[in-house]
Amino acid sequence: MAKRLGTVWLLLLLTATSGHSQKSETVSAQAVLDRMGSLYASCKSYMDKGRVKQVFFSGSGNRVVIKPFTTAFVRPSRFRFEFTEDSDLTSQSYVVWRDGVSIRSWWSIKPETRYYETLGQALAGATGVSSQSAVVVPSMLFQNLGDTRRVQNLTELSLVTEEKVSGRPAYRIHGKDWMNTRTTLWIDKKTFLLVKLFEKRSGKVEVELTIQYEPQVNVDVPPEKLAFKH
Repeated sequence: MAKRLGTVWLLLLLTATSGHSQKSETVSAQAVLDRMGSLYASCKSYMDKGRVKQVFFSGSGNRVVIKPFTTAFVRPSRFRFEFTEDSDLTSQSYVVWRDGVSIRSWWSIKPETRYYETLGQALAGATGVSSQSAVVVPSMLFQNLGDTRRVQNLTELSLVTEEKVSGRPAYRIHGKDWMNTRTTLWIDKKTFLLVKLFEKRSGKVEVELTIQYEPQVNVDVPPEKLAFKH
């Protein structure tokens, strides 16, 4: 009898533990996302270099587009973002810059300096052509850009597993964005910095989007990284 009671107790304990783990998983995903958002919103400075990779799938064959980018930021209001593209169809570069109240952009497709009242307006013009790299991190750094693609607004979150990205152990989190698109984030376990984002969109042409980052936070940002140059 004692042996049977011991077995029943063990099964109940395992069941309770399993249920608790499933509940903790969802809480942990939100907690990781919140901690990442808090880090970006409060950091003194930020720098990255990264790469967007888009794969377009069609019956006539697949097309790959690569767009390198850099971001530099010193709180409260010094900022520079630039991306480039050199593909069979397009060769372009785009710079968005802010220093205090002065906000400008420059795009090689329409080579003239444009001025803006808000950084959100300047980055909105770069969001589509940069394949979202212009807005994902800046929206976490500034928190008030008015965009709807921010990763901190993802819903239906789940912490799927842990993986390494460029040798860095990272949380792998699934969620859905405002367009109900499944989004996967990889967040560095040690620093809570975003190191990778993946989305797959369906339509007339299926597109896979991967953004990879090499981020640094609270570092000295060289003045040339913040200069308005193109």
